[in-house]
Amino acid sequence: MSVFRVKERRLAYQTVRTSSLHCCVPQCTNSSRYNKEISFHSFPVDAAIRAEWLSKIRRDRFTPTKNTRVCSSHFKETDVVVTGGGLKRLQKGAIPVLFTWNEFQLPTTRPSVWERCQRPESPTPDSDSASEMEIVAPDHDYCVVSETGVRATTADLVDANEALHQRIRELQLQVEGLQLRQRFGINRVMGSDDNVRFYTRFASRKYFMAFWALVENAVNNKMVRITSAKTASESSAISHSTKLPPIDELLLFLMYLSVGLPLRDLAERFSVHRSTASRIVSTWTHFLYTLLGSQRLWIPPEVVRAHLPPEFAAFPDTQVVLDCTEIFCQTRARPLHHCSQAAPPVR
Repeated sequence: MSVFRVKERRLAYQTVRTSSLHCCVPQCTNSSRYNKEISFHSFPVDAAIRAEWLSKIRRDRFTPTKNTRVCSSHFKETDVVVTGGGLKRLQKGAIPVLFTWNEFQLPTTRPSVWERCQRPESPTPDSDSASEMEIVAPDHDYCVVSETGVRATTADLVDANEALHQRIRELQLQVEGLQLRQRFGINRVMGSDDNVRFYTRFASRKYFMAFWALVENAVNNKMVRITSAKTASESSAISHSTKLPPIDELLLFLMYLSVGLPLRDLAERFSVHRSTASRIVSTWTHFLYTLLGSQRLWIPPEVVRAHLPPEFAAFPDTQVVLDCTEIFCQTRARPLHHCSQAAPPVR
C-alpha cells in the first residue's frame, strides 16, 4: 500500500453536493435542496421554549440534535425577520403554529360570552310598562332545556341527591368489606368470642381487650423491636415499626402460639413479608418475657404465714403445697412371660 495520498482532482465545471436540511415536523417534506426560499431554524436553547416547540410539532418523545431543523413555513410571517446580510432569523420566543393538521391557518379565537349572547334592543320611551318587556335569559351560553330548566323541581333534585348519597354509602360498605377480607386483622376476630378463643386462647373479647389495655402503654414506650434474627440485646433499641397496628401484631403473635400457624401463612393473612412476620414474633416474645417476667408469681411469705391452717403450725416456713395424685392400674405380673408363650417360635 502506498503511503502517499493522491490529491483529488476536481473539474472547473463540476458541482459539489452539500448536505441538505430537512424539516423535522411530521407530514412536512420541505428540504433546502429543492426550495431556497424557505429557511430552516434549529431548536432554541431555552428549555421551556424547546418543550413548547416539541409540543406544537407533536414530537413528545423526540430528542432534537444540533442538526434538527424546523422550516419557516410553520411560523407566522412576523416571526421571521431578514438581517442586513440577507439571513433569515426568528424573533426571540417564536413558536411554530402553522401545520398540515390545521391547514396552515391560525386557530380562530372564540368570541366572548358577551359577543355570543343575543341581547334585546333598548326599550323605547313609549313602551307601555316594564312587565311587557321581553324576558331574556341570563348572559351565558349554557343550553336551557325543558328537563333542567322547567320540569326539574326541587323535589326531584332532592330525590336524586338522596339516591346518590345512598349509592355512595353502599359503595363505601363494599369497599370496607373488600378491605376487611383482603387483610386479616383484629376486626375480623373480634366479631365473636368463639373466634377470640380459637385464635388467641383468651376466653372472650372482654379478656383480650383487658390484657391489651395493660400492655398498650408499654408497647408504645418500652418495646424494643428486633430488626433481624438476632436476640433483643444485639438489635438496635430504636427501629421503625411495621405497617401493622400494634394490636394486630399481638394477634399475629398469639395466632403463632395458639393455632401454630407457620410464618408463611401468617404473612399471607396479614399481607406482610415473611421476614416481617418472623421479626414480629421475635419482638413480641422478648417483649412479653421482659414485661410479664417482672411480675410476682408467688404470694409473699408473710401473707402465706398469716393464712396457714393449724395443721401447718409445725411448718412455719411453708411457701407452697404441691399435691400429687396416685392412680392405680392393674397390670400383668409377668408380661414378658405371657408374650413368650403366645408368640410362635422363630426359626
